Amino acid sequence: MSLVSKAPKASRPVAIDTNLIARCGLYCAACKKHLQGRCPGCAENHRASWCKVRSCCDEHGYASCADCVEVSDPTRCRRFENPVARLIGWVLRSDRSACVRLIRESGYQSYALRMARSGRQSLPR
Repeated sequence: MSLVSKAPKASRPVAIDTNLIARCGLYCAACKKHLQGRCPGCAENHRASWCKVRSCCDEHGYASCADCVEVSDPTRCRRFENPVARLIGWVLRSDRSACVRLIRESGYQSYALRMARSGRQSLPR
């Protein structure tokens, strides 16, 4: 289901769409590149084969790390906590592991709604 919400911090509408939740917990619908039409989002970006998190989730059939039953804390996963991911987290000032925990606690739809309303790609560190 895809709805649209006017984010308080953004002048553009941010879609409420569970298909736009990245494998690592980022919310692609609020990404500047996605909003400009330059990126389809993690799930549809087949050129993102470099992403270890994406490839792991695809191998296991997970929509995101929130579905993982092998590792309870994503920060203990080598694929989740890799140098590229840490750099992205630092640049975006994001806490992807908090995003994954929130998805586990509240579900994908609730998470998408919260992130669309906030206009953010991630929960802040």
